[in-house]
Amino acid sequence: MTTGMDLRHTALGNRRARQGSRAVRLSLAAVLIASATAQGHAATSWQTHETDAVAALPEPEEGSAFSGGSMSCAEQKWSLALSPTADAEDAAMAGPAVLTVDRNAYPSEAEKEEDGSYSFALGKDVIEPLKRGNRLAIAFGDAEPVARFSLRGSRRAITAVAERCTPRTLPTANRILLTAYSSYLPLARSLREADIKAFTASTSSKPSLAAAMLDLDGGKRLLFTELCGSSWYYGITGCNITAFAPDATDEAGWRAVLDIEGAAVYADPATGTLGWPDISTLPVKTEGDGQTWQWNGNAYALRQDERMADGGEESD
Repeated sequence: MTTGMDLRHTALGNRRARQGSRAVRLSLAAVLIASATAQGHAATSWQTHETDAVAALPEPEEGSAFSGGSMSCAEQKWSLALSPTADAEDAAMAGPAVLTVDRNAYPSEAEKEEDGSYSFALGKDVIEPLKRGNRLAIAFGDAEPVARFSLRGSRRAITAVAERCTPRTLPTANRILLTAYSSYLPLARSLREADIKAFTASTSSKPSLAAAMLDLDGGKRLLFTELCGSSWYYGITGCNITAFAPDATDEAGWRAVLDIEGAAVYADPATGTLGWPDISTLPVKTEGDGQTWQWNGNAYALRQDERMADGGEESD
């Protein structure tokens, strides 16, 4: 069972790992940009690295604040790296940014790297538009775009990058290990009593039950419960996971704050909201890069960029 102490001890290591991974991607991007420019390939269309999950953007339109850029993917996370021109105004290129593909805008955040370049995290919702669009514009805040790039050849290049992108991995220490031998099994059985009865009535069999408690700072707790049985009832994994948080206003003293299909569940100590860590899930019987759930003030909801990519609407 993962504890609050385990999460705090792994936070620093997780941040260092992410920083190292980003440094590698930026290094590859710089090599690709330089190589493509030297060969004269970057002037008209996107170009893909021979072996790595990196693609170089074409030269920007005249008057751009950036001299070149690249798009990369690692552990199913996409990013854009841009190199500023010698006379670019640094003060105007930081913080909230907007990437516009044709007429559709996608919010991002610009972060200046040690080598002077700028990196932009890309949500899943912008990947397909970048493939089929004609033009990419980059602006900061409400200002006019500071750079524009052609998207000629982007579909082929981005598709190649996606095929080479490494699968998502999460620290083993952050995994929530549900077990049928947990001391919290009686509480879990009580909270899932209605679900167990409904499953039994529909399948004429009883589901297996597992549980795990996650203790957090400030007295916060999350009780994870898992029911497994027929895949006809619970979907392809044959399991359902429901997490509960203490609630003094509820008769049972707990209320459900997360309900998902069976998956490998991880709590991320490095990110969270109001003391509640982000919850990430990785599929156990299907392919995919998993999902991330964030606390919305009342319960866990799918992270906004993933919700929009799945065709959902932004919540208030």
